[in-house]
Amino acid sequence: MEVTFSLLHVDLMVENMERELAFYTDVLDFEVFEDCVLKSKDFLFLSEGLATSMRLVFLGRNKRSTMIELVQFLTDSGQPIQVSQLKFKWNLSLLVNDLEEAQQHLSKKGLKPLTSPHALSLPSMGKANVVFYIDPEGFFLELVAPIY
Repeated sequence: MEVTFSLLHVDLMVENMERELAFYTDVLDFEVFEDCVLKSKDFLFLSEGLATSMRLVFLGRNKRSTMIELVQFLTDSGQPIQVSQLKFKWNLSLLVNDLEEAQQHLSKKGLKPLTSPHALSLPSMGKANVVFYIDPEGFFLELVAPIY
């Protein structure tokens, strides 16, 4: 099977989730498809060791459109972490049809994963395996393979 990569969503790290939600829903008329808080030690990598919890909000025109994912890292007490403390403020998430094939393809091109593949489960949108890479300019690329 030939591996395919397509844009799934853009992740934006935010400090003030309510302000961002109001902008995307009230001004741009986007719909919220997922709003949840997840906890995992895998998030330490993304937050540069600052957080094991994050609030995720997925917005879009419909479930088939490319989405925006607002990400807010949270302290153990539930307070938002300042975005200025983070090196990475956004990343691209790419949908892949086969995660192992995608990793083999990228390995042949000289890329090494930044993380091991790990499962992520969202209450409304389902489960996926994800792994992170970095592009030549230093931007994070998240490969997402749904688990059906």
